[in-house]
Amino acid sequence: MRRHDAASRAKRLAHQFLAYASIGLVGTIVHYATLAALVELVGLVSVSASAMGYVTGALVNYVLNHRFTFRSRAVHTVAMPKFMTVAAIGLCLNTLLMMMGTQWLALHYLIVQVLATMTVLCWGYAANALWTFKWKAHGHD
Repeated sequence: MRRHDAASRAKRLAHQFLAYASIGLVGTIVHYATLAALVELVGLVSVSASAMGYVTGALVNYVLNHRFTFRSRAVHTVAMPKFMTVAAIGLCLNTLLMMMGTQWLALHYLIVQVLATMTVLCWGYAANALWTFKWKAHGHD
């Protein structure tokens, strides 16, 4: 691959990751709002509340990423199960990190959640770009 092509691809990938992260911020706000409401108002255990918030945020992220980040033409019956599989694995990762941080290390749940979110963001982008929406060198799927 020529250097110009590689630079162009890197620029497209960086732009796409920033779009994914920006849209992820919307889902994260939904996630955190659900988490905080369930912990502070309902009294739910933080790990369970985080899982519920994660699922709610994932639904928001799917809709926005399908349309804007990846500009996918894949039908929802194909793309959504893949996206939700990635989200389910991310949920497991998020929940494991929440358990480790809050229960094993006794850190504040919001600090742990920020670290978990950054980890899941990077993993989720890679999985969705390579599998769910299959980024191709010439553009979007």
